[in-house]
Amino acid sequence: MSNELSEERLREIASALSGLTPSQWNDVMLTIEHLYHPVKKALTSEEISAMLIQNKKWF
Repeated sequence: MSNELSEERLREIASALSGLTPSQWNDVMLTIEHLYHPVKKALTSEEISAMLIQNKKWF
């Protein structure tokens, strides 16, 4: 399975992100950075719930 995105999928993503404000873009970047960096401790269910509630607009 390839990790590369098709041109059509890249266009869909670019279109979805094109209307973001700088603040919204910053939220997206912080979420991506968090998801791709190793977590140094186990998260509690309360921490996970808080993260999901805080970022629910992206799900």
